[in-house]
Amino acid sequence: MADMQLRLDLALKSDKVHASIQRSLKETIETL
Repeated sequence: MADMQLRLDLALKSDKVHASIQRSLKETIETL
């Protein structure tokens, strides 16, 4: 059960990282 929680936490973290990367990419493209 703890393993599932850990996996969920990791998935959420990578989702947040992915979202912030996309946002910064978008901002970079817009400023070009």
